[in-house]
Amino acid sequence: AWRACLNINVSKPRISNVRVRLNINEKGVNTEIRSVGGQTISQEIGIEAIPDAINNIQKKTRLTKSTIFQILKYSDHLKDILVNPQQVVDEVTMKINETLTRMAVDGIKYEKIAGGFWEMQRFQNEELEEYLDRLIKVQDQQKTLYDHVITDSTVEETFAKDLESREDVRFYFKLPRWFKIETPLGGYNPDWAIVFENDKRVYFVAETKKEGEIRESEEMKITCGRAHFRILDGVRFERVEKLEEIIFE
Repeated sequence: AWRACLNINVSKPRISNVRVRLNINEKGVNTEIRSVGGQTISQEIGIEAIPDAINNIQKKTRLTKSTIFQILKYSDHLKDILVNPQQVVDEVTMKINETLTRMAVDGIKYEKIAGGFWEMQRFQNEELEEYLDRLIKVQDQQKTLYDHVITDSTVEETFAKDLESREDVRFYFKLPRWFKIETPLGGYNPDWAIVFENDKRVYFVAETKKEGEIRESEEMKITCGRAHFRILDGVRFERVEKLEEIIFE
């Protein structure tokens, strides 16, 4: 974690002051900014600020004080606490938590629980509380659970229409929002479940996102999704934009 803190640049705190004129008349109250100024605090803060900073970081990261001290020491930020303790607390806390999250994702492992399954009745009773322009009417209801499919983007709309039209797709449905995989970053909801004709893979879950639309936190959730489905025989998990990417891989 200390390596992640190396690129933190700590600057002296600055106090800003704004002079405002308050005008009150029969029309009401309005304000007028008269001047804006500020000054940088040049005096170093006392050594007693170091334990306070370590305590604050501990509350936000749940690491031991000795570990936090070592991180501050090896990243050369102990002296910076005397310059701007709040900035050190905020930025070091952020870097530590980012590192802890990455470590959790990299080492994540899912185990199959005997008797665990999703009740089909819950899928069938899922309410469609979406705008009509985001719904696609299903023509062949033998291939899916609902008479309409909710789409979140043009990519998903095209994907849904391809699922509907292709004869080699035996069954599919858009996973409801309550279908979540628990990850260190919170619940993750994949997009689709698909079954193909004449395919040994009974169940296929695909994440349809366009390149550039996925945030770093989503990428880490997708990594957890892969780990989750890896333990299930005959199940594959992929991130794709088009159905052809699955069929012709």
